[in-house]
Amino acid sequence: MTPSQIRIELLRQHEEIREAITATRSAATRSPVDLHGLRTSALRLADRLRRHNLDEEELLQAVLSTADAWGPMRIEIMNEQHVAEHEQLWSALLEVGSTSEVDALRQIVLGAIDRVLGHMAREETVYLSEDVLRDDAVVIDQCSG
Repeated sequence: MTPSQIRIELLRQHEEIREAITATRSAATRSPVDLHGLRTSALRLADRLRRHNLDEEELLQAVLSTADAWGPMRIEIMNEQHVAEHEQLWSALLEVGSTSEVDALRQIVLGAIDRVLGHMAREETVYLSEDVLRDDAVVIDQCSG
Protein backbone atom coordinates (compact mmCIF):
# COMPACT_ATOMS: atom_id res chain seq x y z
CA MET A 1 0.00 0.00 0.00
CA THR A 2 1.14 3.52 -0.68
CA PRO A 3 1.32 6.03 2.17
CA SER A 4 -1.82 7.80 0.94
CA GLN A 5 -3.70 4.48 0.73
CA ILE A 6 -2.64 3.70 4.30
CA ARG A 7 -3.84 7.15 5.42
CA ILE A 8 -7.20 6.65 3.69
CA GLU A 9 -7.67 3.18 5.22
CA LEU A 10 -6.77 4.23 8.75
CA LEU A 11 -8.95 7.35 8.56
CA ARG A 12 -11.81 5.13 7.33
CA GLN A 13 -11.28 2.96 10.39
CA HIS A 14 -11.34 6.07 12.58
CA GLU A 15 -14.77 6.88 11.16
CA GLU A 16 -15.97 3.36 12.00
CA ILE A 17 -14.67 3.84 15.54
CA ARG A 18 -16.49 7.18 15.78
CA GLU A 19 -19.71 5.40 14.74
CA ALA A 20 -19.14 2.80 17.47
CA ILE A 21 -18.46 5.64 19.92
CA THR A 22 -21.76 7.28 18.96
CA ALA A 23 -23.62 4.03 19.63
CA THR A 24 -21.81 3.50 22.93
CA ARG A 25 -22.37 7.10 24.05
CA SER A 26 -26.06 6.70 23.21
CA ALA A 27 -26.23 3.52 25.27
CA ALA A 28 -24.48 5.28 28.17
CA THR A 29 -26.73 8.33 28.18
CA ARG A 30 -30.04 6.55 27.57
CA SER A 31 -32.49 6.65 30.43
CA PRO A 32 -33.05 4.16 31.81
CA VAL A 33 -29.71 2.53 31.04
CA ASP A 34 -29.77 -1.01 29.74
CA LEU A 35 -26.68 -2.37 31.53
CA HIS A 36 -26.35 -5.39 29.25
CA GLY A 37 -26.70 -3.20 26.14
CA LEU A 38 -24.13 -0.72 27.43
CA ARG A 39 -21.65 -3.47 28.27
CA THR A 40 -22.15 -5.08 24.86
CA SER A 41 -21.66 -1.76 23.07
CA ALA A 42 -18.53 -0.97 25.11
CA LEU A 43 -17.06 -4.40 24.34
CA ARG A 44 -17.74 -3.98 20.61
CA LEU A 45 -16.01 -0.59 20.71
CA ALA A 46 -13.04 -2.07 22.56
CA ASP A 47 -12.72 -4.88 20.02
CA ARG A 48 -12.89 -2.40 17.12
CA LEU A 49 -10.16 -0.30 18.75
CA ARG A 50 -7.96 -3.34 19.34
CA ARG A 51 -8.21 -4.44 15.70
CA HIS A 52 -7.59 -0.88 14.50
CA ASN A 53 -4.51 -0.46 16.66
CA LEU A 54 -3.05 -3.72 15.36
CA ASP A 55 -3.69 -2.60 11.76
CA GLU A 56 -2.25 0.82 12.50
CA GLU A 57 0.92 -0.53 14.04
CA GLU A 58 1.44 -2.97 11.17
CA LEU A 59 0.73 -0.46 8.40
CA LEU A 60 2.59 2.51 9.86
CA GLN A 61 5.82 0.88 11.09
CA ALA A 62 7.60 0.79 7.73
CA VAL A 63 6.15 3.91 6.16
CA LEU A 64 6.73 6.16 9.19
CA SER A 65 10.33 5.07 9.60
CA THR A 66 11.19 6.59 6.22
CA ALA A 67 8.60 9.39 6.01
CA ASP A 68 10.94 12.04 7.44
CA ALA A 69 13.55 12.61 10.12
CA TRP A 70 10.88 12.33 12.84
CA GLY A 71 9.70 8.90 11.66
CA PRO A 72 11.49 6.74 14.24
CA MET A 73 10.33 9.03 17.04
CA ARG A 74 6.75 8.92 15.74
CA ILE A 75 6.85 5.12 15.82
CA GLU A 76 8.17 5.10 19.38
CA ILE A 77 5.49 7.54 20.54
CA MET A 78 2.75 5.62 18.71
CA ASN A 79 3.80 2.37 20.35
CA GLU A 80 3.97 3.95 23.82
CA GLN A 81 0.56 5.56 23.37
CA HIS A 82 -1.00 2.32 22.17
CA VAL A 83 0.34 0.43 25.19
CA ALA A 84 -1.00 3.13 27.52
CA GLU A 85 -4.33 3.22 25.65
CA HIS A 86 -4.66 -0.56 25.89
CA GLU A 87 -3.96 -0.51 29.62
CA GLN A 88 -6.56 2.24 30.21
CA LEU A 89 -9.10 0.53 28.01
CA TRP A 90 -8.71 -2.89 29.63
CA SER A 91 -8.88 -1.33 33.07
CA ALA A 92 -12.12 0.43 32.08
CA LEU A 93 -13.51 -2.81 30.60
CA LEU A 94 -12.82 -4.69 33.81
CA GLU A 95 -14.76 -2.01 35.67
CA VAL A 96 -17.58 -2.13 33.10
CA GLY A 97 -17.85 -5.88 33.61
CA SER A 98 -17.92 -5.66 37.40
CA THR A 99 -19.80 -2.41 38.04
CA SER A 100 -23.56 -2.55 38.40
CA GLU A 101 -24.00 1.03 39.67
CA VAL A 102 -25.41 2.92 36.68
CA ASP A 103 -23.84 6.34 37.29
CA ALA A 104 -20.40 4.85 37.90
CA LEU A 105 -20.70 2.76 34.75
CA ARG A 106 -21.71 5.81 32.71
CA GLN A 107 -18.70 7.77 33.97
CA ILE A 108 -16.30 4.93 33.19
CA VAL A 109 -17.62 4.53 29.64
CA LEU A 110 -17.89 8.25 28.87
CA GLY A 111 -14.38 8.87 30.23
CA ALA A 112 -12.97 6.08 28.06
CA ILE A 113 -14.76 7.51 25.02
CA ASP A 114 -13.28 10.96 25.62
CA ARG A 115 -9.77 9.47 25.88
CA VAL A 116 -10.22 7.53 22.64
CA LEU A 117 -11.46 10.62 20.79
CA GLY A 118 -8.48 12.65 22.04
CA HIS A 119 -6.10 9.87 21.03
CA MET A 120 -7.55 9.68 17.51
CA ALA A 121 -7.38 13.47 17.10
CA ARG A 122 -3.67 13.39 18.01
CA GLU A 123 -3.05 10.50 15.59
CA GLU A 124 -4.75 12.35 12.76
CA THR A 125 -2.41 15.28 13.30
CA VAL A 126 0.84 13.47 14.09
CA TYR A 127 0.69 10.27 12.00
CA LEU A 128 -2.16 10.40 9.54
CA SER A 129 -1.87 13.87 8.03
CA GLU A 130 -1.14 14.39 4.35
CA ASP A 131 2.13 16.08 5.38
CA VAL A 132 3.35 12.83 6.94
CA LEU A 133 1.77 10.10 4.80
CA ARG A 134 2.50 11.33 1.32
CA ASP A 135 3.37 9.38 -1.79
CA ASP A 136 6.11 11.72 -2.97
CA ALA A 137 9.44 11.56 -1.19
CA VAL A 138 10.69 14.54 0.75
CA VAL A 139 14.39 14.93 0.07
CA ILE A 140 16.45 17.43 2.03
CA ASP A 141 19.13 19.47 0.27
CA GLN A 142 18.03 18.33 -3.16
CA CYS A 143 18.90 20.67 -6.02
CA SER A 144 16.84 20.70 -9.18
CA GLY A 145 18.25 22.06 -12.30
